[in-house]
Amino acid sequence: MWLFTRRALLAAFSLFSPVHEVNAVTELGWLPDRAMIDKIEAMLIMPDGALPLSSYRRRYGGAIEEGRRIIWGVFLLATMAPDDGEITILDHRPESLVEDGGCLIVTLKFEVVSDRVLWIQCNGQA
Repeated sequence: MWLFTRRALLAAFSLFSPVHEVNAVTELGWLPDRAMIDKIEAMLIMPDGALPLSSYRRRYGGAIEEGRRIIWGVFLLATMAPDDGEITILDHRPESLVEDGGCLIVTLKFEVVSDRVLWIQCNGQA
């Protein structure tokens, strides 16, 4: 019988997971505050095909990438995350376990220092 620790399983799984940011070096995370999230949401333009922002449960998290503070957002259609609150703020990058689904899932990358959205996009289609 094989015994694997959770860390070993996660490491093995990561070998087969798609890589989104090839050149990004991610360090420890940080916790964005609600005022920053409200500011981001006020400036957001949702991608073509996406529903209005209020249709999604939004998960935000802070990461340090190559020395820069980044806020990642994963927006899930409310029916896909019925137990989530409207907004959840984490001290790490939120992950979506689904890589497709089109605009049922939207991903955001925001750079704090430049105060700009680097990108916002719907997931791909399977």
